[in-house]
Amino acid sequence: IVAQAIIKFPPQVVEHEMEHVIEAVQEDLSRQKMELDTYLKTIKKEKEAWLDEDIKPVAKKRLERSLVMEEIAKLEKIQVQNEDLQEEVSNMIHEMQMQGNVDFKKLEKQLKNERVANNMAMQAASRLVNRKTLDRMKDIATGKAESAPAAEGAPSDAAAKPAAKKKAAPKAEKSVEPAAEAAVEPVKAKKPAKKAADDKAE
Repeated sequence: IVAQAIIKFPPQVVEHEMEHVIEAVQEDLSRQKMELDTYLKTIKKEKEAWLDEDIKPVAKKRLERSLVMEEIAKLEKIQVQNEDLQEEVSNMIHEMQMQGNVDFKKLEKQLKNERVANNMAMQAASRLVNRKTLDRMKDIATGKAESAPAAEGAPSDAAAKPAAKKKAAPKAEKSVEPAAEAAVEPVKAKKPAKKAADDKAE
């Protein structure tokens, strides 16, 4: 989907995303007790070449994937509940604990900082939305999205309503065409599910 998408963003956005990628690299290096300059000497690259050849492509790829996933999540009405968000934050902290190279007293102090706490919450929300969106796409691709209402034993009228609502999805084609097309697919696939539900009701 990302490869087929028509995505445009200004250079400033790429530069901003590059900063995030660099921060992530520096955090990884810090956990390994290594400075960025030492790392660049290890890989035998000048900083400018490293930015252009390594960081910029990663930043662009992350941006493209993020924008497409965001559009699909919007069209599919993917939502994150507060309880899920809190659980994801706990999972992130547990993952850091499993790595065994985190100073938790320092981390606990950092989490009291509003900016750090908000940043972690945003990362957790992004992970959750991406996971839910991917799960939704897998369900659509495998046909599980169609059979879900019938499997829950819902009445035929209730099973037909989601398919009717999904017909509004094509309106979003104006923004990101491939993302809209991906969301339209389940609409077409929903029709047999509706018919099957009606037949069952008869």
